[in-house]
Parts: sequence; C-alpha cells; structure tokens
Amino acid sequence: MNTLQAQDFPQILECIEDQKRMLRNAQSYAGQRPARKNEPKPAVQSWLLADLHVVHSSALPTLYPAILRAGKVLFNNLVLETHHRGTYLLVRVLTPQNRMTAVMAIVEDEKSEVFLLQLYHQVEMTEDILVPGGILIIKDPYLKLTADGRHGLRVDHVSDVVFLLAHDKRVPSCWHSELTNPQLKSADFWKTKGNEFFGQSRYQAAVEQALDSSPRADECHIIKLNRSLAFLRTNSFDAALVDVNSVLEVVNGKTKEKALFRKAQALYSLQRYRECCEALKALCLDYPDNAAAKVKLSEAVSRLAEQTTGKYQFKKLHAEAARLRPPQLDHATYIGPVEIRQSGSRGRNLFTTKAVKTGDLLFCEKAGDNLLIDVNANCFTSGAQPELITILVQKLYRNPSLTSAVKGLHCGSYSPVQGTFDIIDGMPVIDSFLLTRILLLNSFGCKFPEKAGALKRPVGIDRLGNLFPSLGLWTFASHMNHSCLSNAFRSFNGDMMIVRAIADIPVDAEITIQYLNPFNPQHQQKYIINWAFVCDCAMCEDDDHTSDIVIAKRKRLGESLQQLLRLLSRRGGSSGTASIASLIRKSSDLLAEMEETYIKPAEGVPRLTLWVGYRDFACALTLTGAGLSSNSQKAIEIGLKALRCLGFVIEGGSLGSNQGLVVKKWGYMEPGELDCWICLKTAYDCTGSHELALAAEGCAKVCYRIQLGEAETFQ
Repeated sequence: MNTLQAQDFPQILECIEDQKRMLRNAQSYAGQRPARKNEPKPAVQSWLLADLHVVHSSALPTLYPAILRAGKVLFNNLVLETHHRGTYLLVRVLTPQNRMTAVMAIVEDEKSEVFLLQLYHQVEMTEDILVPGGILIIKDPYLKLTADGRHGLRVDHVSDVVFLLAHDKRVPSCWHSELTNPQLKSADFWKTKGNEFFGQSRYQAAVEQALDSSPRADECHIIKLNRSLAFLRTNSFDAALVDVNSVLEVVNGKTKEKALFRKAQALYSLQRYRECCEALKALCLDYPDNAAAKVKLSEAVSRLAEQTTGKYQFKKLHAEAARLRPPQLDHATYIGPVEIRQSGSRGRNLFTTKAVKTGDLLFCEKAGDNLLIDVNANCFTSGAQPELITILVQKLYRNPSLTSAVKGLHCGSYSPVQGTFDIIDGMPVIDSFLLTRILLLNSFGCKFPEKAGALKRPVGIDRLGNLFPSLGLWTFASHMNHSCLSNAFRSFNGDMMIVRAIADIPVDAEITIQYLNPFNPQHQQKYIINWAFVCDCAMCEDDDHTSDIVIAKRKRLGESLQQLLRLLSRRGGSSGTASIASLIRKSSDLLAEMEETYIKPAEGVPRLTLWVGYRDFACALTLTGAGLSSNSQKAIEIGLKALRCLGFVIEGGSLGSNQGLVVKKWGYMEPGELDCWICLKTAYDCTGSHELALAAEGCAKVCYRIQLGEAETFQ
C-alpha cells in the first residue's frame, strides 16, 4: 500500500528519465534486424573479462502476456524490440553466468550464432542457474538492444524458460554428449551423482539428476525421497509433497520415517499446520525414538494454536523481531471475525462476520514466507520492490498451490492473460508483469519497534520524510480498502501484521484502514492516485471546502502555540509562577482562536491541527503540574478537549463529577493519542483522583493494544 512517487526524489526521477530515453532509443529499432553479428570468440572473451556492476532498475519492455504453446525458430529469424509470439528458441550456454538485475551469460543457437541471454526474476542461489553446456528453451523470445548498443535476449516470465536434461528428445544432435543416453549409466550412478550435487549445495542440479535414468520401482522410491530433500532446500514445497506422498504409498521402515518427516517439513513451510500435526503424530506413533519429530510436532502444535485462536506470546515475538534481520518470524496467520467478500465495483474487500468491540483482534497475518525484506543495508536506488517481485515470482512458480492467495488482488489497469497460473508442462504459467503490478499496489512498508513498547508510525513515509526499513506483501490485508476515517489500525511485530478494531463495528461492515496519513490531504490525494480513486470521506470533503487562508491561519496559530509550549515545558525556569500563568493564558487564547476556524463538529470531522495543539498543551501542563494542583486540573480539562477533537465521545472525566470516566465512542486513532491518555492518568494522580487515573490507564492500555498490536508489554 505504500508506494513512493519519483517526483519526490529528484535523483530517482533523473535516473528514470535516463531509462526512458534508452528505452525510446531501443524501441526506435523495433522490427529491424541486428546491424551486426556477435563473433563467437570475441563475444566469449569480452564476457569473461567484463567488469560488471550491480544496478537495479525496474524499467520493463512493452508488456506482453505469457504464452502457452510455441513453434521453433533460430536466432537469425529474430528482429529487434519484438516479442516473437508463438515461437521458441533452443540455446546452449557458453560462459559462466554473471548477475546484475538479471542472470546473464553468452549463449549460442543451433547454428552457432552467439548472443547475450538475460533471465530476470531469478532468485539468488548457492549454485549457478546458467552453467556452460546447459541447454534451454526460450519461449516468446524478445530480442532487445542493450545500453552499449549490442543485442541480446531478455526473458521476464520465469515460465518462458525450460531447462532441458542432456537426454531430452528436444536437444539437437549437434549438442549430444557422451552422457546423452541415460541408459548408458545405471540408476545407482545417477543416484550417486545427485547425492554429490546435494553435498555441494547444488540442489537444482541434484533435482535434475534425480531421475535421469529409467530406474526400477524400488530404486525410484529412494531417488524420489532424495529428490524431495533437494526440493525442500530450493523451497519447492509442492514438488516435495508430490514426491514424498508417492513414496509413502509403497514403503515402510526407515524410508517411511524419512518420508513422513519430509512431508511434515513441506506442510509446515506451506503453513498447513493441521495436516503437519497429523503427519508428525503418525511419525511419532510409528517411530517413538525420533527426537526431531517430537520437536517439530511441538512447534507445529504451537502454530496450529496460533492459527485457530489468535493467541500469541507477544513478548517472545518482540525478542525474535529484534534479533532477526530481516525479521521473518516462525509464527502462524490468524484470521478472526472477518472474511473476504465481493463488494460490487469496489472489488473483493474485508467484512466482519460478527460485531466486534474497540481493540478486538481482527486478524494477525504473517507476510508470505520470504516476502519481507529489510532494506536498511541498501541505498534507496538498490531497489527493494524489484527484489520482492523476484521473490514472489519464484515462490509462486515453485509452489503453484499458493497462487490462490494473489488471485484477485488489485492490479490497476493491467489485464492478466487467460491461462495465468495454469499448469503447463508440469509448471505454472507466471505472468511477471501481473505480479509486478500486484506488488506495486499491494505491498506494505513498515517500521518495526526497536524494543517492546516503542511506538513507530506505520503510515507511508513518516512525517519527517523517513523511508520504511522493510517492505512486504500481506495478501489477506491487501483486501482492505482505504478510508481516512478508518475503523481498523495496523501495526507490525516482525513480519506479523496485527490489525485491530479502533471502533465498535457491527456485523457485515466493511473493514477499512488508512493507506496514507491525512495530516496533509493534498499530499495524500496525490499518492492515492496510484489506486485510481479519490477519497471522498468527510475529512477530505471538509478539506476541499476549507480555504487556503484558513489553513494558513491554523498553521500560523499552531507555530505560535508551539513556541509558548516550549517555554511552558521548562516549568517556568526563572520566570516564576506568574510567568507560567501568563503562558497558560496565552496558549488557551491561541487554541480558542484556532477552534473558531472549524465549523463541522469533531465527531464527524476530526480536527487534527487543533488536536495536536491541545495534546501538546496537555502534556506541557502535566510536566509543569507536578505539585501544582491548578495546573493538573487544567491539564485534565485540556486533555479531554484534545480527545474530543478526534471525535471521542466521553462521559465524565471532570474533577468532582460522579460519572467517572467512560468512553462511549472512540475517535480517530492517532499515534500521539497514547501520550494524551498517559498525561491524563498522571494529572488525575496529581489531584488525588485515583479512580479516574485507573480509568485513564485502562483507556491508555486499549490505545496501546491497538497501536502496538498487543498489551503484554504495556507498562
């Protein structure tokens, strides 16, 4: 939900304009054949000696859909800046790979024409993806003009690449090697070869070699079991499940023990905790001496409890989040009294399934595994979102069962092609451009508390202009629509997004959050354009009808007030009590004048600028009120006014009242609201009104629970 605009960052805008110029220049050659050929030896030598630097860029060629069927072509059939729809190209890798924004190597076709190959959205691995001698099919080849005036193939959709084994019937005879016929080697040979690759952390090679023969049935089970472990190491959990389920149908003994444990590992990683518990219970029953299974069962039972009850040990989560970078926690997603429903033209949104109270937990969602990155170590131009796109592309490509979570997420004006996510040749069709737009419009930026109880503003770029240190995708939360007057508030604990109600919400009501902070409505509306709508809430409408003169007056009064409050916060210094009284009087006058600039009642349209003034005044009075009952009484009066500026409906709260302190309706949720409740509690204690102080403390705890996601660490 948190998308940055390039116009706010001149250096980034300049870089983007350079990219656009290069793209326009390249596209001017569309349909033409390359002016020159790449000579094989010079091309290879130049590549081996090249000094490449990592430069991240999200510039994309003209959009094109993933295709399902293709016919064969050669390199000399291709023209520049054109997607050759319905075709494919066979290539062989000539050089070791290198990596910039793409994985790159020099390749040749069957006629020994050489060119650069660029594979995008390939995740970092311990092994090379492109190795000399490797053979690939490139679907829908796109011949591009590179920045240095040369040409090469660009592949954006991971499903447009097919890695062939040496004995594949589609491998040209001119590329056959002595190992082309797998029958020349025994199943034991290939099993040993696969194990060697695994021991070298070359997991993808181990997968490819696993069944590179025609093994007997008993050999096949062992090879599949070994391959399942390689699948687990490459995060291909769906494929691992297929292999172990096949093995479990026919084996017993030690082989069954390993298969059950690997099945549990795959299910755990897919967050299918109930099935994971069942597999581990069966494993512990048949093999009671398996200590690792008992440990994993304990973990799975804890995750299942979190998933079904929404009860977490938040202090433990804080400690884990502080220790890990990026803070990817091993905890489950809980979905409470909310569900996704179709909402006419507004798409698929979240609605309550029962009435909830202020502070109730609506859901607690874990970012998809590995779908949260910490960008503290990188400069802004290194690009967090492009990296996140690659992670998402690979995650869905390796685990098709997870694609349902992103289907239907808002993707702007982009129209997904028919067949996206369908299984073709055993693998899903992944439209990288679709996932790019989904991430641009649905990813959340987040700041994490450095320690339990440290409040951070989780809304866009914060008011000081600071960027978020982390970025992630929470697919369930992405179904929440925006409203400045939202009824829910999100916070983060590691990669867990915690969403709580900030008002009493009836059944069947839509859940909304703020995409951006409305303190600067003009600034906000500029960013909301990303989602192709204009906010028409009461706050935005009121702002549209408020003149620039009135806005400027509020700003001027606010600045004058802050100058007085800085003096007041010094507790009078050498100026004495009379000076404090004068500062209090002048501050009250400024706030009264500011209040006259508002027309609509605060219960319908929160008065945010006035709220800041009253809140800061109450806090300053609390600081100066130690030992001065009159100042504490004034702090109580001003603190209650501050909360009413946010739309709170409060009964009682005044000294001498028999009504106590009861919040009948919670108002707009602001990060500084907790400070206000703490100031009220302190002021009540100073006047000896301890029952009122307890009531204020209870409200502070509710506020803390909403803004931090939990109240375990409240002090």
